[in-house]
Amino acid sequence: MQMGITPEAIKKDVEKVISVFYKNLKNYQWEKPKEDTFLYYLMLENSAFTYRLNKVKKIRLIFGFK
Repeated sequence: MQMGITPEAIKKDVEKVISVFYKNLKNYQWEKPKEDTFLYYLMLENSAFTYRLNKVKKIRLIFGFK
Protein backbone atom coordinates (compact mmCIF):
# COMPACT_ATOMS: atom_id res chain seq x y z
CA MET A 1 0.00 0.00 0.00
CA GLN A 2 2.93 2.30 0.58
CA MET A 3 3.86 1.78 -3.05
CA GLY A 4 0.43 2.87 -4.25
CA ILE A 5 -0.92 -0.62 -4.91
CA THR A 6 -4.49 -1.10 -3.74
CA PRO A 7 -5.53 -4.12 -1.67
CA GLU A 8 -7.98 -5.07 -4.44
CA ALA A 9 -5.14 -5.24 -6.98
CA ILE A 10 -3.04 -7.36 -4.62
CA LYS A 11 -5.95 -9.70 -3.94
CA LYS A 12 -6.63 -10.11 -7.66
CA ASP A 13 -3.00 -11.04 -8.39
CA VAL A 14 -2.75 -13.39 -5.41
CA GLU A 15 -5.92 -15.21 -6.50
CA LYS A 16 -4.36 -15.77 -9.94
CA VAL A 17 -1.20 -17.24 -8.42
CA ILE A 18 -3.15 -19.48 -6.05
CA SER A 19 -5.36 -20.78 -8.84
CA VAL A 20 -2.28 -21.79 -10.86
CA PHE A 21 -0.88 -23.87 -8.00
CA TYR A 22 -4.24 -25.15 -6.73
CA LYS A 23 -5.01 -27.25 -9.79
CA ASN A 24 -1.70 -29.09 -9.59
CA LEU A 25 -1.72 -29.48 -5.82
CA LYS A 26 -5.28 -30.82 -5.84
CA ASN A 27 -4.27 -33.64 -8.21
CA TYR A 28 -0.99 -34.42 -6.46
CA GLN A 29 -0.90 -37.91 -4.93
CA TRP A 30 1.08 -38.12 -1.71
CA GLU A 31 1.60 -40.63 1.05
CA LYS A 32 0.10 -39.68 4.36
CA PRO A 33 2.61 -39.59 7.19
CA LYS A 34 3.03 -42.67 9.34
CA GLU A 35 1.65 -42.75 12.85
CA ASP A 36 3.91 -41.50 15.64
CA THR A 37 5.58 -38.93 13.40
CA PHE A 38 5.64 -35.20 13.95
CA LEU A 39 3.72 -34.45 10.75
CA TYR A 40 1.06 -37.03 11.64
CA TYR A 41 0.37 -35.27 14.94
CA LEU A 42 0.35 -31.86 13.25
CA MET A 43 -2.33 -33.11 10.89
CA LEU A 44 -4.40 -34.48 13.79
CA GLU A 45 -4.12 -31.17 15.58
CA ASN A 46 -5.15 -29.30 12.44
CA SER A 47 -8.22 -31.53 12.04
CA ALA A 48 -9.25 -30.92 15.65
CA PHE A 49 -8.79 -27.18 15.24
CA THR A 50 -10.85 -27.17 12.04
CA TYR A 51 -13.63 -29.08 13.81
CA ARG A 52 -13.72 -26.59 16.69
CA LEU A 53 -13.56 -23.61 14.36
CA ASN A 54 -16.56 -24.92 12.44
CA LYS A 55 -18.48 -25.29 15.71
CA VAL A 56 -17.73 -21.65 16.56
CA LYS A 57 -18.91 -20.58 13.10
CA LYS A 58 -22.23 -22.39 13.64
CA ILE A 59 -22.70 -20.70 17.01
CA ARG A 60 -22.02 -17.31 15.44
CA LEU A 61 -24.69 -17.99 12.81
CA ILE A 62 -27.23 -19.03 15.43
CA PHE A 63 -26.74 -15.79 17.38
CA GLY A 64 -26.56 -13.64 14.24
CA PHE A 65 -22.94 -12.48 14.50
CA LYS A 66 -21.04 -11.73 11.33
